[in-house]
Amino acid sequence: MSYDIFPLLSHNLVGLSQIIEYRTVRVLYTSRDDGQLHTNILRCSPSFHSCARYDSMIVDTGSTDKISFAKLIFMFKCMVDKLTGFQCITLSPPKDAEFLFLNSVICGAYIAPASDS
Repeated sequence: MSYDIFPLLSHNLVGLSQIIEYRTVRVLYTSRDDGQLHTNILRCSPSFHSCARYDSMIVDTGSTDKISFAKLIFMFKCMVDKLTGFQCITLSPPKDAEFLFLNSVICGAYIAPASDS
């Protein structure tokens, strides 16, 4: 798998040049169906062609034969401070949100709500 991320060129968080927001990621993966290399473009944007778009994805949890499904809410790259070894970030994510590393994304997923009918 490989990943290409595309920065949102005009927007830095809180005016800090060390934190860059991204809204698109291209995930290259090998299909289990045909063994061929395929590409998914995942987006997280509050205004993608005038509509909110937060794509879903399949994520490797690190456990043997276990995967999870997740919704991409926000992507950013953070430059680590050379002196302290970390960057302080203050966010107010939804209570059920988690941070994931990009290398845990397997591929995009189409998830539709289930109906009772």
